[in-house]
Amino acid sequence: MNAVKQAPLPRPPWAKRLREYQWTGAQWLHQPPYPLRGRILNDDRGFGKCAMGLSAARLRQDRGLSDNKCVLVLAPASARFDWRRDVGKFWPEAKCSIVSEKAIGQRKGESEAMYLARSEPWRELLKGEAPAVVACSYSTASMGKLKEYVLSNDILLDTVIADEAHNLKRAANETSKEARYLIGRSNVTFLLTATAVHNKPMDLHNLLDICSPSKWGSRYKFADKYFAVRATEKGYGRTVDELLDKEGLKRDIAVACLKRSIAEAYGELPAIIRELRYVDAGPTFRISRESARKL
Repeated sequence: MNAVKQAPLPRPPWAKRLREYQWTGAQWLHQPPYPLRGRILNDDRGFGKCAMGLSAARLRQDRGLSDNKCVLVLAPASARFDWRRDVGKFWPEAKCSIVSEKAIGQRKGESEAMYLARSEPWRELLKGEAPAVVACSYSTASMGKLKEYVLSNDILLDTVIADEAHNLKRAANETSKEARYLIGRSNVTFLLTATAVHNKPMDLHNLLDICSPSKWGSRYKFADKYFAVRATEKGYGRTVDELLDKEGLKRDIAVACLKRSIAEAYGELPAIIRELRYVDAGPTFRISRESARKL
């Protein structure tokens, strides 16, 4: 699944620290073609998908594509602090707040407005008046709290970034349902995952459906096109079996899913040359022949 060729944009000063393939990925992400409302970045671990996601969101703001300047990041609980570090590295001008799952006690004599400003600063950041990133875990409690605030204040987000987006591959679970509501309140969604397809290729359908529900159709319509589908033993329902049209699937989803090899990202690396050299370890590491024999 290679990137669709597009005219390169001039690289702004803040993007100088990005590698060439990261800047290409950010450009590919930032403005999905109609009718897509999002795209899946499926590069392997270590490619810097977080940096590309942040850069794509920032590029939207630089180009005037965004009204709300706050970026919402959905991520595993342990990764929220990694995002705060990356914001400081790749977007130092943006404020960053983490949605906490534990309530902070209200001080004596503190008004409700002051308490919320101190304990949950993300509330004001979501209004998008200044560049900011709000990181929230996939906990249904945390996303439910965000959902309630977004609904009550009629907030329309511009960008939602879903890190480790394979957590959303099951359409029926509560995590996916809560996340999809927040994604539905955004203009674009960037899904970052190294395992868009793991054991079951059909799991890819829900991620594609998040990007554009109208384009991919129902789960079984998608299955009929690329997979072997058979009736269950009891005679009702259907079971999706092996992938039959792998090349057709890769070709059709290339507009929405980008996965690059190490050679494509880093260029051709020089060959590894191995040499055997004898090094004197010194008297500290000398052992007797008897000890060496036992080892």
